[in-house]
Amino acid sequence: MAVRVVAVGKNFITEKKENIKALDKITFAQEKEEILCIVGPTGCGKTTLLRLIAGLDSPSEGEIYIDDKKTEKNNVLIGFVFQQYSLFPWRNVINNVAFGLEIKGVAQKERYKRGRELLQLVGLEKYINAYPYELSGGMQQRVAIARALAINPETLLMDEPFGALDEKTRYYLQDELINIWQKQKSSIIFVTHNIDEAIYLGDRIMIMGGQPGKIIKEVMINIERPRARNSKAFLDYHLFIRETIEDVIEKQTKEEK
Repeated sequence: MAVRVVAVGKNFITEKKENIKALDKITFAQEKEEILCIVGPTGCGKTTLLRLIAGLDSPSEGEIYIDDKKTEKNNVLIGFVFQQYSLFPWRNVINNVAFGLEIKGVAQKERYKRGRELLQLVGLEKYINAYPYELSGGMQQRVAIARALAINPETLLMDEPFGALDEKTRYYLQDELINIWQKQKSSIIFVTHNIDEAIYLGDRIMIMGGQPGKIIKEVMINIERPRARNSKAFLDYHLFIRETIEDVIEKQTKEEK
């Protein structure tokens, strides 16, 4: 398995000393080289779950394994791409991409060689000496993806990485991500609010909902790639997932009243 999450819960203590449960008994396993997409309404704990898998935070209960090893902080088996581009503005493109390798103590010649390979993979080899402010949003996110891949992660975590982009750029980067995934053979866990995006990218979609967050349903996407967004199968999946999320929101609204 690429990622295995076993009965994971997460509690937070508010400023008023109240105990808030964000996640409740989350259990799932991701196959190697699988693209697993997570969708669900705002506030159901999708990003919290990613942070736990990445080792950026610790679960209150349960256990998480990456490639059968218990997750830990600064896990070299994990790459993380955030919604915001999170590039270092004082570093040029090659030095942003090579940052993780630099932290690991890799020699400059070797990390630059790896950086150039990845910039070619994401189509930015001509911008090797550019700075983030000189790049468009889509280009900055491609640099962020290259940086996450530089350490050869077993699993790539992506938290709504294309959410702030226009539709044309988002579609382009979705196709780029599929191309990279097919070449790199990484496992990907991809959080998104966009049902269309989840169906286009995912081998499997995990629908979350509730407060605390739970897994409501899992859906296997049995459509060959490349996928046509206007096909009947695609639209049927879209309708089913949308209705499932709407049911979750409606139920939650009634419980709050």
